[in-house]
Amino acid sequence: MLERVDGTAATATGLVTELIADLDAAGEALAAGHARQLEAFDASEDAAARGQAGRRKRLEDRHKRESRRLRNDALRAGMAALADEARATATTPAGADTYTRVGAALADLELALLHNAREDLALLALVMALGQGSAH
Repeated sequence: MLERVDGTAATATGLVTELIADLDAAGEALAAGHARQLEAFDASEDAAARGQAGRRKRLEDRHKRESRRLRNDALRAGMAALADEARATATTPAGADTYTRVGAALADLELALLHNAREDLALLALVMALGQGSAH
């Protein structure tokens, strides 16, 4: 990804759009499984049983946690791949600067995500920070 960063907002926005689409795609299979679980739950014999609404809510809450966990894992895997890419360039002075910039940007992203910042804006800030040293 680093070779595609050029410091422009247009490129950064395009990259973020791709990253968000990749994150969404990673969760599609999980979402389909969750939908099947909810259908099975709703079709169960005791669907009208008392307390069912509370059980369904707990199931939905568990699904949300699983989806968030998957998305966070995918983000962290992408962050690790970006760090590895930057580390590979660290053998030159320019590469060392890139490695430092990537490390700082990834730390900022991790902090932003920890505080529940919008993923798209946090990723845009990451890509723009990466482009600071490569603006044309």
